[in-house]
Amino acid sequence: MNFKMLGIPGKLLVLTAFLPLLSISLSLPANAQGIAEYGGLMEMPRNIPTSHSQKTLNNLYGGAARNLSRTAPSAGSVGSAGGAGQAGAAGGGTGENLGQVMKLGQQAQIDLTQARKLSSEKKFDQAIALYRKSLAVREKFWAGRDPLTPEIYKEMAEIYAGQSKPEDAEEALKNSIASYAKLHGPGSKHTSVPLKRLGDIYDKRGEHWKSHDAYLQSFMLTERYEGENSKPAMELRLKMARKAVDLEKYSKAADFYKKAIELDQENDILTAEEQVKVLTEYVSVLRKLKRDAEADKLESAINAAS
Repeated sequence: MNFKMLGIPGKLLVLTAFLPLLSISLSLPANAQGIAEYGGLMEMPRNIPTSHSQKTLNNLYGGAARNLSRTAPSAGSVGSAGGAGQAGAAGGGTGENLGQVMKLGQQAQIDLTQARKLSSEKKFDQAIALYRKSLAVREKFWAGRDPLTPEIYKEMAEIYAGQSKPEDAEEALKNSIASYAKLHGPGSKHTSVPLKRLGDIYDKRGEHWKSHDAYLQSFMLTERYEGENSKPAMELRLKMARKAVDLEKYSKAADFYKKAIELDQENDILTAEEQVKVLTEYVSVLRKLKRDAEADKLESAINAAS
């Protein structure tokens, strides 16, 4: 069914017929826990109080951060080399003098530029080698202070994912998240994208709780910094709804779907085709909850609009 061919009134026909079904409030009791509460219905990101989540967050912000926790040099300036030349004492206690460190920083930037060029040319193995070479210098002299380090890890993760190397991609994304956390704090908006990509890896592996936790952190950050009406927030809200289905948390899935439909009605975020998919998935969730009367009305509205 293509609502674009029907025009806006066609799209609104389904929503107008469906609005009475959305009259139930989304508010939850004060002691509500779980996916719906922590999936963006609260304003500020917070850790999820489940054993699954705490373990995941410890892995994300603990292990990777410890791996990157080499001692940074003391205060002083070594110039700038596209992000690698951050403040630090010459050599950082490693024996290199100021001139050597500056040359290493400049070479690290040259290596990064060449790595990106090779990546664009699909010469991925050569690109990875230069990414690693650039990272070695950055982590040795400017650990935790170089703004390009997390970006490099993120770019490496994308290459690994394209090469069907999920374990390497996972490790790179964890390092990216840990690097961003050291630079900006764990609640930084910068961690949203790598968290989402990490969730995708876990999702493909069928690790539903890990995927849920990564998506949820990304969703809360995205909603906080980009707004609940943004397209990225809507995408993650629907990922949370579908993940709730995977976890057989159908009531929570219904909350997410209902909120998504309400926001789309108010802000026209989804395309007509996306809307039909969301409504159809919501029908399936309603049937899982034995709310067949609501599901029948919604299904009739969808069929009538088609």
